[in-house]
Amino acid sequence: AETKVVFLENKNGGKGTNTADWYFGKLKDFVKANRSRPFFAYFATTSTNSPYGLDPGKPWPEGPKIYTSMVTHLDDQVGELRRLLGERNLEVEFNYNVEFNYQ
Repeated sequence: AETKVVFLENKNGGKGTNTADWYFGKLKDFVKANRSRPFFAYFATTSTNSPYGLDPGKPWPEGPKIYTSMVTHLDDQVGELRRLLGERNLEVEFNYNVEFNYQ
């Protein structure tokens, strides 16, 4: 059955819930719940589609700063997932590709 999720705190430009983090939380819940059996997980993130996690303290040029912050956020999530899988002694095969073209 399909479930619709509505983030009321995001209405009218609100920034209460980041969907990339919400999806990532669901992925972590799935990994934890399926530790005792083989599984395949495909995670297509939305984190590089909106400016989230922008770190104004980074020395990146102003133009690519937003995109670089988003890719850094994604990289942090991949690191967290690898730690989670390692803690559960799960065998991991990653296909992690990020293409970055900024002009």
